[in-house]
Parts: sequence; structure tokens; C-alpha cells
Amino acid sequence: MNLVVLTGRIGAQPEIRTLNSGDKVANFSLATEERWRDRQSGEKKSRTTWHRVVTYAPGTVKFLEEYVDKGDLIQVVGMLRNEAWEDAQGQKRQATKIAVTGAGHRVEKLASPRDEAAQGEAAPEPDLDDEIPF
Repeated sequence: MNLVVLTGRIGAQPEIRTLNSGDKVANFSLATEERWRDRQSGEKKSRTTWHRVVTYAPGTVKFLEEYVDKGDLIQVVGMLRNEAWEDAQGQKRQATKIAVTGAGHRVEKLASPRDEAAQGEAAPEPDLDDEIPF
């Protein structure tokens, strides 16, 4: 089974394009963050990973176009898709994307920065373990 679930923030407005067929496609970047406490120093650390997400699903494209903005917290359920191509200089390139295309795949908006600002101060971050769970 090829299924991936990511929760993160939209890095920029989703890019919506219309194909020659008239169908629309949406592409966007999603930032996920991993947090932990360094065993040696006790210092809190984090790492951000950027993911490219693509969807051709008409309802999902419309949702992204109308309701999702840069900075929104969303959850994506999709599948990994590896793509390979040759660039203008003849170099072979490849990329892994999250494709939101099938049954059970979705994009769900969890919060926007303005929603979070309206709630006032955020709750304090939980104390993170030394252990990384993998």
C-alpha cells in the first residue's frame, strides 16, 4: 500500500494551472517540522522538510483555490509518486511528490495563521523526549 499522511504549513499560495484539456491541476509546497531535544546539550532542535504536493482532483483543486492560503496548517493524505524527466540542458532529473489523486486521498485545512492569532497565546510546547521514535 502506498499511503502517506503529512501535517504541515503551506509555503506559498497553491499554484493552479489549467491544462490543454480544460482540467485544472494544483501544486503547492508543504513544510513539515520535526522537533526533539538534544541528548547531550538538552537544547531543543528542529528540522523542516519541504514536500511538493500535486492534485488533479477537481474538488480538491477548487478547495485549494478558494480556501487555502500561505501559512495555513493542513493535513494531506495521498501517495508517493516518483517522477523523472530530462531538463533543458539534457540532465536527467527526478523528484518525489505527494499525489492526492485516489479514493481516500484528501487535503484538509486545520487552521490558518489568522485563526491562531484570534485564539490568543498558544499553549506552551510540550516537553520533548530525548528519544526519536524510530
